[in-house]
Amino acid sequence: MVIRALSTGLLKRAGVRHSDGARTAMVTFIQHFGSKLNLNVHLHVLALDGAYTFEHGKVRFHRGSEEHTSELQSQFRISYAVFCLK
Repeated sequence: MVIRALSTGLLKRAGVRHSDGARTAMVTFIQHFGSKLNLNVHLHVLALDGAYTFEHGKVRFHRGSEEHTSELQSQFRISYAVFCLK
């Protein structure tokens, strides 16, 4: 449920729709314990900052807009880092 909500928010930020073939990409890790070995179940999610589509046999990436960032942050407790690959 969390991944679906996050995916929907990312698609909205990128201005594309799942029904049109747009997809997001995420890797999720479930952490069970905190630093003191106390029970602290939570998710770590690594997600693309946008979505991708396939157009004429090629992949096209649609970067998420900044205007929807606060909306996602209000729904989730998000910490993020941005890495630009050139």
